Amino acid sequence: MDELVIAINTKSSPSASSVQALIQEHYVWLKRTWTPTNDSYLGLIDLYQTPEFRKFYDNKHPGLLAFLVKAMQIFAKNKLS
Repeated sequence: MDELVIAINTKSSPSASSVQALIQEHYVWLKRTWTPTNDSYLGLIDLYQTPEFRKFYDNKHPGLLAFLVKAMQIFAKNKLS
């Protein structure tokens, strides 16, 4: 998440290859416990927007959750479909 905050602060786009590489790492990390499909990976976005998760992301950076959501959507469209 810290690297995503750096990407936000340097005005990177969620579609930038460097950001998508971070999202790939996120996906690989998730695969340690389950293998998300396109739909289940996108469904994770709903979980991340619950108050408990939102608080975590907002404490890191107020724009982190929106940035992460967009980057995950791009990743799912380009890599998981």
